[in-house]
Amino acid sequence: MKIPKSFTVGQQEVKIIIKDGEDMPDTRLGQCDLTHGKIVINNDQSPTSMENTCIHEMVHSILDTMGNYDLSRDEVFVSTFAAFALEIIKSAKFVNRIKFSFRFQQLHKILLTKPQNIC
Repeated sequence: MKIPKSFTVGQQEVKIIIKDGEDMPDTRLGQCDLTHGKIVINNDQSPTSMENTCIHEMVHSILDTMGNYDLSRDEVFVSTFAAFALEIIKSAKFVNRIKFSFRFQQLHKILLTKPQNIC
């Protein structure tokens, strides 16, 4: 997974900033700051850990935007949810939209020109 430069949640743009560990408060791997529209990720971690941290902080941004602050403070929930979300993102198989769209257009054309074929 590539870490995005930014994303939108609840119509607010959130920028993702990668910082050196010594520039981070205490020993955090990441921090979500919706007040300033940013997520900061500590780069003193493995690429896999950075991906997980990114999704983890995105989950915080979603929950905070929803106003569900109690659940957002539940680090066990946020970490578990982020791990499952990252697994889905990394293992997802995608439909070839061009092929699908073309087949749909063909079917649509057949149905329009030969309505008697409809059972």
